[in-house]
Amino acid sequence: MVSQAVTRPLLRVVATVLVAFSAAVGLSGAQASDAPYPADRPVLTITAAHHEPVVLTLQQLEAMPSKTIGAFFPNLNDSDHSSQWRGIPLSEVLKLVDEKNKGISVFALNNYSHPIPADDITQYDPIVAYQRDGNYMAVRNYGPLIVIYPLDDKPNLRNQDVYARMVWQVEKIVVDAE
Repeated sequence: MVSQAVTRPLLRVVATVLVAFSAAVGLSGAQASDAPYPADRPVLTITAAHHEPVVLTLQQLEAMPSKTIGAFFPNLNDSDHSSQWRGIPLSEVLKLVDEKNKGISVFALNNYSHPIPADDITQYDPIVAYQRDGNYMAVRNYGPLIVIYPLDDKPNLRNQDVYARMVWQVEKIVVDAE
């Protein structure tokens, strides 16, 4: 008979190996290492008038408070259904540069930009999404980041003004000076 003094440490080793294996093969879900670009490469720069620029990687974004919202995004021609988007609320992004109640301008990789009013940030709580339906987004799929409003919960937001604010391929956020 094997003593408990031998079996307990053995069980701990087996449990540790199983957890490590699960993480290594992705059984715990999508991870930054699954992204279609290096997870430690800068993906977002945030600037404000009275603050040094903040440059973030996907790993750093994932370490921030996040939430998931549902939205059907008509500009994405590959879907006829609502998607689940995971990302950081814009209100959290503003905290990184010690700002609140300010509007922002969001810039895409192709130099498209659009302002987002401060009222939208407080009233609708849009996010900078880094996952769609549990998957990271390649640049060719509107990634790596996209601004998403809660269109499923607030159908009144389904209009061209809001769609224009849902910038994809986001690379920079500039906080309004006033």
